[in-house]
Amino acid sequence: MEIFGQETCHQVLSCEDGQENGEPASNTGSENAVKDGGVVVTGKEFGEYKDIKELRKKALQYYSEHLQGTRVENTALGRVDIDENGLVSFTGAGKREMKSTSAKANKLLMVKHLPKLIAHAKNITSSKAVKERHANEVFYYLHTEAILNGEPVPVDITLVKRNDGSIQYYNHILPSEEKTKDTSVSPGPVSSEEALGAPAVDVSNPDFTVSQERHEVKGEISV
Repeated sequence: MEIFGQETCHQVLSCEDGQENGEPASNTGSENAVKDGGVVVTGKEFGEYKDIKELRKKALQYYSEHLQGTRVENTALGRVDIDENGLVSFTGAGKREMKSTSAKANKLLMVKHLPKLIAHAKNITSSKAVKERHANEVFYYLHTEAILNGEPVPVDITLVKRNDGSIQYYNHILPSEEKTKDTSVSPGPVSSEEALGAPAVDVSNPDFTVSQERHEVKGEISV
């Protein structure tokens, strides 16, 4: 299994500039995002497509061929997780969950940028699962953003920590495109109250403390 860290996510996709075929960003917001190492959604991530069905097929094929079976590292997550595990795996289960809630084109386009979005996310919340099929598992929520049509839009990514200690990609949404006002990752198997009640961890600060579940970590993050 290949591992792609924050400094090497370009090995999974062209994440240094976020553009397809080296095309320059068309506005200042996108140019600044590229300069800062952010994600810019161009709409050309998977080439031309005639409808959402074809785009979904291309996105899922990309996931299967380029993401599934790989891992990406998030240093901040490694400092938050009780086992200090910052490695996130892309699995078939994650693909199936994402597919079941893939009615939006922008969500599908974001698939190509998932490694970079996960690797560089700094705002992390967590909660324990409440559904029986996820007994004793923990869910992490990465709150990040991407540039879409020249404007930053929130992207929430759900990760699940399995009982064997592994952390896997579970799903992602663009909250601004969801019908519900709940900004948590709605496909995740936890209640919105729990998700919204989890404390945010902004590790852009050199010192930070995670108090949830009574464990504390402090450190300097370089991402």
